[in-house]
Amino acid sequence: MYDSVGPNGKLPQAECRTSIAGLVKRLGRVYLVFDALDECASEYRASFLQTLGQLSQVPGLRLLVTSRPHIQEIATAFTRRVDLKIAARGDDIKLYLEQELKKNGIYDVADEKFASGLIYKLTQGADGM
Repeated sequence: MYDSVGPNGKLPQAECRTSIAGLVKRLGRVYLVFDALDECASEYRASFLQTLGQLSQVPGLRLLVTSRPHIQEIATAFTRRVDLKIAARGDDIKLYLEQELKKNGIYDVADEKFASGLIYKLTQGADGM
Protein backbone atom coordinates (compact mmCIF):
# COMPACT_ATOMS: atom_id res chain seq x y z
CA MET A 1 0.00 0.00 0.00
CA TYR A 2 2.88 2.34 0.80
CA ASP A 3 4.10 2.10 -2.81
CA SER A 4 0.63 3.05 -4.10
CA VAL A 5 0.69 6.49 -2.50
CA GLY A 6 1.02 9.14 -5.18
CA PRO A 7 3.31 12.17 -5.15
CA ASN A 8 0.66 14.21 -3.35
CA GLY A 9 0.69 11.74 -0.43
CA LYS A 10 -2.79 10.39 -1.20
CA LEU A 11 -3.81 6.80 -1.68
CA PRO A 12 -5.83 6.26 -4.89
CA GLN A 13 -9.50 5.51 -4.15
CA ALA A 14 -9.40 2.17 -5.99
CA GLU A 15 -6.49 1.03 -3.82
CA CYS A 16 -8.27 2.30 -0.71
CA ARG A 17 -11.44 0.32 -1.61
CA THR A 18 -9.40 -2.83 -2.23
CA SER A 19 -7.55 -2.46 1.08
CA ILE A 20 -10.75 -1.91 3.05
CA ALA A 21 -12.47 -4.86 1.36
CA GLY A 22 -9.46 -7.07 2.17
CA LEU A 23 -9.52 -5.94 5.78
CA VAL A 24 -13.22 -6.73 6.08
CA LYS A 25 -12.65 -10.16 4.55
CA ARG A 26 -9.96 -10.93 7.14
CA LEU A 27 -11.82 -9.50 10.15
CA GLY A 28 -15.38 -10.43 9.25
CA ARG A 29 -16.94 -7.14 10.30
CA VAL A 30 -15.59 -3.59 10.18
CA TYR A 31 -17.24 -0.33 11.16
CA LEU A 32 -16.21 2.89 9.41
CA VAL A 33 -17.35 6.28 10.65
CA PHE A 34 -17.34 9.37 8.45
CA ASP A 35 -18.29 12.49 10.38
CA ALA A 36 -19.35 15.82 8.83
CA LEU A 37 -19.53 14.59 5.25
CA ASP A 38 -21.14 17.93 4.34
CA GLU A 39 -17.74 19.51 4.99
CA CYS A 40 -16.12 17.45 2.23
CA ALA A 41 -14.96 19.82 -0.52
CA SER A 42 -17.50 19.91 -3.34
CA GLU A 43 -14.92 18.99 -6.00
CA TYR A 44 -14.21 15.68 -4.22
CA ARG A 45 -17.68 14.91 -2.91
CA ALA A 46 -19.17 13.05 -5.91
CA SER A 47 -16.16 10.77 -6.22
CA PHE A 48 -16.06 10.12 -2.49
CA LEU A 49 -19.80 9.36 -2.38
CA GLN A 50 -19.34 6.92 -5.26
CA THR A 51 -16.57 5.17 -3.33
CA LEU A 52 -18.74 5.00 -0.20
CA GLY A 53 -21.56 3.55 -2.30
CA GLN A 54 -19.26 0.84 -3.57
CA LEU A 55 -17.97 0.14 -0.08
CA SER A 56 -21.52 -0.15 1.25
CA GLN A 57 -21.89 -3.28 -0.91
CA VAL A 58 -19.01 -5.06 0.85
CA PRO A 59 -20.48 -7.81 3.09
CA GLY A 60 -19.50 -7.23 6.73
CA LEU A 61 -18.74 -3.54 6.31
CA ARG A 62 -20.92 -1.12 8.25
CA LEU A 63 -20.87 2.60 7.51
CA LEU A 64 -21.93 5.41 9.80
CA VAL A 65 -22.06 8.73 7.99
CA THR A 66 -23.00 12.03 9.59
CA SER A 67 -23.89 15.19 7.74
CA ARG A 68 -26.06 18.23 8.03
CA PRO A 69 -29.11 17.86 5.78
CA HIS A 70 -28.57 20.87 3.51
CA ILE A 71 -26.62 19.01 0.80
CA GLN A 72 -29.13 16.89 -1.11
CA GLU A 73 -26.38 15.06 -3.01
CA ILE A 74 -25.38 13.30 0.21
CA ALA A 75 -28.90 12.23 1.17
CA THR A 76 -29.63 10.78 -2.27
CA ALA A 77 -26.34 8.86 -2.37
CA PHE A 78 -27.51 6.50 0.37
CA THR A 79 -30.65 4.62 -0.60
CA ARG A 80 -30.62 2.42 2.50
CA ARG A 81 -30.28 4.89 5.31
CA VAL A 82 -31.79 5.95 8.57
CA ASP A 83 -32.17 9.68 9.10
CA LEU A 84 -31.80 10.92 12.65
CA LYS A 85 -32.28 14.56 13.47
CA ILE A 86 -29.94 15.67 16.21
CA ALA A 87 -30.20 19.18 17.61
CA ALA A 88 -28.45 20.88 20.47
CA ARG A 89 -30.64 22.11 23.29
CA GLY A 90 -30.57 25.77 24.23
CA ASP A 91 -28.96 24.96 27.59
CA ASP A 92 -26.14 23.09 25.82
CA ILE A 93 -25.45 26.01 23.52
CA LYS A 94 -25.60 28.51 26.39
CA LEU A 95 -23.14 26.50 28.50
CA TYR A 96 -20.75 26.14 25.57
CA LEU A 97 -20.87 29.86 24.81
CA GLU A 98 -20.33 30.82 28.45
CA GLN A 99 -17.27 28.60 28.69
CA GLU A 100 -15.79 29.73 25.37
CA LEU A 101 -16.34 33.42 26.01
CA LYS A 102 -14.85 33.16 29.48
CA LYS A 103 -11.88 31.15 28.17
CA ASN A 104 -11.28 33.75 25.45
CA GLY A 105 -11.35 36.70 27.85
CA ILE A 106 -14.73 38.29 27.15
CA TYR A 107 -14.78 39.79 30.65
CA ASP A 108 -11.49 41.56 29.92
CA VAL A 109 -13.20 43.65 27.24
CA ALA A 110 -16.91 43.63 28.16
CA ASP A 111 -19.11 43.71 31.21
CA GLU A 112 -21.46 40.98 32.48
CA LYS A 113 -24.54 42.62 30.92
CA PHE A 114 -22.98 42.66 27.44
CA ALA A 115 -21.77 39.05 27.72
CA SER A 116 -25.19 37.87 28.93
CA GLY A 117 -26.93 39.69 26.09
CA LEU A 118 -24.55 38.22 23.55
CA ILE A 119 -25.11 34.70 24.89
CA TYR A 120 -28.88 35.22 24.87
CA LYS A 121 -28.91 36.45 21.25
CA LEU A 122 -26.65 33.65 20.01
CA THR A 123 -28.64 31.00 21.87
CA GLN A 124 -31.92 32.25 20.44
CA GLY A 125 -30.51 32.48 16.93
CA ALA A 126 -28.99 28.99 17.01
CA ASP A 127 -32.44 27.34 17.06
CA GLY A 128 -31.06 23.87 17.84
CA MET A 129 -28.40 23.93 15.11
